[in-house]
Amino acid sequence: MRRRLVGLVALAIPLRAASEPIVGSYPCDSFVQRYWRDTNSGWAERSAVELLRDHGFEWMRFGVTMQSFPELAAASDWTGLAWQGGYWSCREVGDRALAEASAAGLRLDLMLFLSDTAAHGARQIPPTAWQAYDVPQTCHALERYCFETARHFRRQGLRIELYELGNEIERGILGFRPGERIPLPPGIDQLRNMEWMREHLWAPEAEMLKAAIGGLRRADPTARIVLHISTRPAPEDAIVVGFFEAMTAAGVPFDIAGLSYYPWIGYPSAPPTPDWRRELRGWVDGIARCSKPVLISEYSYPHHPPTPLPGMCAAPLPGYPFTPEGQAAWVREFLSWCEGHPNAVGSFYFYPDHLWRAEEPAARTEGLLALEGGRLQPLPALLAFPRW
Repeated sequence: MRRRLVGLVALAIPLRAASEPIVGSYPCDSFVQRYWRDTNSGWAERSAVELLRDHGFEWMRFGVTMQSFPELAAASDWTGLAWQGGYWSCREVGDRALAEASAAGLRLDLMLFLSDTAAHGARQIPPTAWQAYDVPQTCHALERYCFETARHFRRQGLRIELYELGNEIERGILGFRPGERIPLPPGIDQLRNMEWMREHLWAPEAEMLKAAIGGLRRADPTARIVLHISTRPAPEDAIVVGFFEAMTAAGVPFDIAGLSYYPWIGYPSAPPTPDWRRELRGWVDGIARCSKPVLISEYSYPHHPPTPLPGMCAAPLPGYPFTPEGQAAWVREFLSWCEGHPNAVGSFYFYPDHLWRAEEPAARTEGLLALEGGRLQPLPALLAFPRW
């Protein structure tokens, strides 16, 4: 059933077997829960990466912020250190998570948040020291940061096969966003006015990304680069395909187009889609015209009705209720869809280590595990992975 990994062969990424696509996940909470937030979560006794490996996952994606804490590097046991918010996904947590995944035999995708905190489609905050930098100064700082970061992980003995520059970057990075460091004139629609986006946003962003890629490849000449965007809200294909067309035309030397895909999430401008296959096919086909393969950098589906974030809504897709069985059915169908599209190279499930608890029925409903009686229990969707 599993087909050749389209695109990555040509990108010179060695494959264990030419028939295998990327089947990956992005675990996160388990690494901090083990030491700080909830040592009774079950993760103190069981490694998330080993559990995921044993259920068919072969890659791990992990994001790191620009923060670093020497006390973490100096201590082998973190349970005696008081939790600080900056520890979340800092460089030292990345060291440990990636080393653990590598030791478990997983292949590695490193995402750089390019921020001191989590960055995503709605927030791209530059580090304090960079907030007054103009574009040329930011390019210089980015090149050096990316060089030093890639060199750091290589010196840890880690083989990073994919690097993601930023997280959901279609509307800018490092504060260079419409309405923030880039003035947004009244009446400009960021989701539809691609001419304005190309000239005012994506042109300077392309220069920053070129500098960042130069730094990565100065440290790691084999670095393969993913540019990763969100796809919601997107009322049509314009911004999703337009971003990659603009980066390709500007000469940004990236290798793979990455997408976040959560078709069950909606916004006032883009309600949850009734036909997710058609929507996704339109984007992947459009990006194929840029001669770039597509990686689904993030996706998930709830197993219980979720509590949407402010400004969002959530609705189950037709035929896939928000139940453990509905989650498993959609995940199987999604993986089958990715397998069947010639320009899709694989996917990473987002936060599979979110633990569902019966006493918190609306919280963390997208993971692949439940905590019952103090024991980790796989949900049906997790059991589907080795058999899809």
